Amino acid sequence: MSTPVARSHQGPQHITAITFDDGGNQVLTAAEDETFRLYSCKTDKHLTMIHTTIIHTSTKEDDTIWYHSLHDNKYLHFMSGSVDKMVRLWDLCTPTCCGLSNLPTSPIIAYDSSGLVFTVGVNHYSQILLYDQANYDKDPFLTITLEDPCFSQLSTSPDIHDISLILAKREILVGCSGDAHYILDASEGHLLAKLEGHIGLEHQCINAPQTIDASKGNSGEEVSWMPDSKYFISGSLNGKIFICDIQNLPVRSGVVDLKAHPMRLQPLTTLDGHPDPSRCVRFNPRLAMIVSTGAKLSADNKEIVKELL
Repeated sequence: MSTPVARSHQGPQHITAITFDDGGNQVLTAAEDETFRLYSCKTDKHLTMIHTTIIHTSTKEDDTIWYHSLHDNKYLHFMSGSVDKMVRLWDLCTPTCCGLSNLPTSPIIAYDSSGLVFTVGVNHYSQILLYDQANYDKDPFLTITLEDPCFSQLSTSPDIHDISLILAKREILVGCSGDAHYILDASEGHLLAKLEGHIGLEHQCINAPQTIDASKGNSGEEVSWMPDSKYFISGSLNGKIFICDIQNLPVRSGVVDLKAHPMRLQPLTTLDGHPDPSRCVRFNPRLAMIVSTGAKLSADNKEIVKELL
């Protein structure tokens, strides 16, 4: 069963987001046709009964954020949001935001796994701001500038579209629209590594020349860590899935040198994925499974994952 949010359309629709339940037995997808679909991670079957709630956004109508019960297909509570360059902090107990911040451009937001720290990416300044959740109304405790020295002569910077924070390693994974992703030090802001080998999802087509310019696309969930933080997973325009070993990154301290070149990392191994672009890639730690999506869902070889773990 698919649960329509507003309306559905015939034909294949790209999946834009995936997530697992706490037990790792089910995977939920959201697609461009504004539908949710639930699948079993063990049998690959489409499930028809959902006993849970989710938070999702509707970007085709009014950019509203919804708190939705999938069991009885009712909206238990909703919150409003938009692309008005504002960061809003919400509490599910009230329909009004409990904190907000105005930025010069639409932000990229991410929490760390503990919920103690959140990050705000601002492409206008090529910066990542780190905030203490307990003091969200204060200035960020760290401001990091993402500057790739390879771009210095071109007067441009990487376009951030995804951020993932791992406090246990004090590292930040930054997904970008082009042909490189980055890992930053979360303590002082040093640029540690540049992850290459994939084809950026926002290129106009697979045979387009590899430049730093990217066309507006549908990406943002094609990068993620494995749960032990030793490996990095990335999707690609050609549908392949790239796994990169990030266990031996350089250690840097002191004053941040924006001209210092990062370590350049190539994939450790590559999975075939599927014919269309792999737009969402996530790892299920419960079943040692990598799940990727584009126009359809695909579960990748568990044996390869087990060898890495």
